[in-house]
Amino acid sequence: VLLVVRAQSIGKIVLGIRIERMDGSPPGFVHAVLLREWIYVGLSLLGSIGGIINLINVCLIFGEEQRCGHDRIAGTRVVLA
Repeated sequence: VLLVVRAQSIGKIVLGIRIERMDGSPPGFVHAVLLREWIYVGLSLLGSIGGIINLINVCLIFGEEQRCGHDRIAGTRVVLA
């Protein structure tokens, strides 16, 4: 609910960050929850392969855009609130 309404989880509120779409608009339910967060659920169903893919997903944050794989798929980015 917080991701859809405020574009922030409790952790993001504490850190002073939020998610937004690449055009600066709020992410909404589809981008914030279905595309961005449920990727982890899908990967967990793949067992060890899912763990490796998840590691690659997180390592993508060290790229030029500093966006994880789930942000790229959902078309979102994390910004200061």
